[in-house]
Amino acid sequence: MTGKALLVASSHYGPIYPDGKNTGVHFSELLTPYQIFRQAGLDVDITSEKGTCKFDDVSVDESQLPAEIKNVLHDKSNEFWTAINNMKRAADVDYSQYKIFFVAGGHAALFDLPGAIDLQAIAAQIYKNGGIISAVCHGPVILPFISDLTRPNASSIVQGRKVTAFNKAGEESMNVLDIMKQKHLQTMNDLFKDAGAHFVDPPKPTDDFVQSDSRIVTGVNPQSAASTAKAALEASKA
Repeated sequence: MTGKALLVASSHYGPIYPDGKNTGVHFSELLTPYQIFRQAGLDVDITSEKGTCKFDDVSVDESQLPAEIKNVLHDKSNEFWTAINNMKRAADVDYSQYKIFFVAGGHAALFDLPGAIDLQAIAAQIYKNGGIISAVCHGPVILPFISDLTRPNASSIVQGRKVTAFNKAGEESMNVLDIMKQKHLQTMNDLFKDAGAHFVDPPKPTDDFVQSDSRIVTGVNPQSAASTAKAALEASKA
């Protein structure tokens, strides 16, 4: 394939876990789509609203990482790190270059992506131009805030669309629901219900599970990152 993909990270970094660890962008949810898009022949840029990101503490816990992810974490000569070091501020991105807009997760996304107006504007234009809007885990939190410029009567691109994301059952399993409530963060189930979308729960929060509807491709968790990226590639060929 030819063309470019734009990977999106949260710029937030702060506490969310019961043990006090911080959330940021999820490492493998940024790395895995990067690798898949590059293997498919796409050029890939990385952006965030502020042009910066830090990685979620749990996502870079080496005791939990498979060898192939751990190797990239330590190999600063890997081209992924070059892309990170050249990360663009959203306001400096030319949306016309990209056919895929892919948002990585991490609870950090809940904090800043609903208000990330430059990222939302980029996504709206990419979608209007026939591109793919894709997101995994908590990354889909941005979708209700992306205007659908192809349907003037729709409030967002997800109105009436099937989507999935890290759901309430998953938050319960991680024991973060009370912390989310304290920080006034909605669950994905509630957020998409309010947006008029059709939220599809995975059979289990840890399942590899993807939904694709009208050039909007969403996945549930880190285990779904590869499937979500591959589904975005397939959607871009349609």
